Amino acid sequence: ESYSPKSKEMREIERIFEDGKDALQHEFKSLLNRHGRPVPPIVILDLLNTDEELAPIGLDTDLTLEQLSEKVTQDLRAISKWLTEYGKSSEFIRSYQSARSTMLSRSLAGLKEHLKSSSGSSFSSAQLSYGNQSSPAGGAKFRGQKEVPARKSIKRFVSFTKKASSLLQLEQGHRRQGSFPDPIKEETSDLETDLYINEISALLRLMQSEAHLMKGIVPEKHQRTAFDNIIQQVLDSLVNEGELLATAARKNVARHEFTAVLSIFPIVQHLRAVKPEFDLILEGCQAPTRAKLTSLLSTLDSTGAKAL
Repeated sequence: ESYSPKSKEMREIERIFEDGKDALQHEFKSLLNRHGRPVPPIVILDLLNTDEELAPIGLDTDLTLEQLSEKVTQDLRAISKWLTEYGKSSEFIRSYQSARSTMLSRSLAGLKEHLKSSSGSSFSSAQLSYGNQSSPAGGAKFRGQKEVPARKSIKRFVSFTKKASSLLQLEQGHRRQGSFPDPIKEETSDLETDLYINEISALLRLMQSEAHLMKGIVPEKHQRTAFDNIIQQVLDSLVNEGELLATAARKNVARHEFTAVLSIFPIVQHLRAVKPEFDLILEGCQAPTRAKLTSLLSTLDSTGAKAL
């Protein structure tokens, strides 16, 4: 028996279908909101300590950052597959972008607050840069914890800043006896450098994790666009913070306070070191997104050059 497309029965079937699709989209969003959690700061610091080269997540078999449980991930993938194949809907992708963007921002913000609060305790500059090797893994699941030496690159940058600062102070003392930079201001500058370097590395790791997490949940043809939207807010925040550091450094140059500008150099060197990894993870994103770190590096580089 056949039914007319406009028959009462067909309209009822269509209504049930649409209700089911709406229910699945609501459940998809609900799963993300109920189970999504920011990555604890201690886990991020342990993650940065584990490997020196920051190999992309997914290629590193010794390390896994599980932001959502396997059960939740499987449910999200099943719903995504049905909505894509049968529901012909992409509304759930917007829900995914919004939820993951919020978690990414909260994860990095939590790390910043943790490091700032730690700076007022007995933590040394080295501990701030490399985290606590013996710290528990917190809420997210974390495999492959192993004793690894502190990242030499960051350690070398911080050491360079302090040595160069001492030499420049000595030179200024010869030129103008009794004129030394404020040690409190210099220590604050070093701390800001340590914090920002940690933020750069942490964002790279978290972005790699997000790219890995969306596989199977977001249809492949939409993954790059979704990833671009997820990282926009936190990437803009990182770039803006770097530009503020550059602006402060330029003001110090204008006041002939050159020691404060030395904090720019380790940031520039670190950003250069990790930029190839950023370029890799940003492949396929929009050109303005890919250009943001390049522009920041150019700004910081030119600012540091003015002090030489």
